[in-house]
Amino acid sequence: MKKISLPFLLLLITFNSMNLNNYALANIPIPTHFMADFGCQVLKSEADEIATFLIEMNDARIMDTQQGILARDKATSESIRHYGQIMINDQAMLKSKIEELAASKSIVLPTELSAEKATGLAELKKLEGKQFDKKLKKMLKKDHKRDIRAFKKASKMNDQAVSSFANENLPLLKEHLDRLKWIH
Repeated sequence: MKKISLPFLLLLITFNSMNLNNYALANIPIPTHFMADFGCQVLKSEADEIATFLIEMNDARIMDTQQGILARDKATSESIRHYGQIMINDQAMLKSKIEELAASKSIVLPTELSAEKATGLAELKKLEGKQFDKKLKKMLKKDHKRDIRAFKKASKMNDQAVSSFANENLPLLKEHLDRLKWIH
């Protein structure tokens, strides 16, 4: 059931009472961003969810690659540096698959890291030594868990290509999360 705020309800009543060339309210398109501004919950179409998934996961691959480069170059332990190289290799492969899938659906992916992730990356770059290692592992753990949730959700989509992609690559993300437990 949709929630409708009082101002939006009044607006609907006003539209409904007006004679707009004998069109019923159902024939008056109301942009979804307008509805959201008035507190209505707007359902996304599966096409919107697919685009959001691919854009967000592309952004995550850019971030994970950058984290991998930092891990390889700045980490204090050999296990973290090795993990960083694995991240660089695996994220490049995964990003390539995302780009191919997005292109098949005419979805344009950003080439730059999102502002939110860029801020987190900038904070990580400032750290050195054990502080860097600790922060990197914390960020990666959080990121991998988020990505696993997104891939699980995408694996249940009706779109066969997206569902297959998510199912095929979910084990890799789980492996990355599991490997974090063993690096020190």
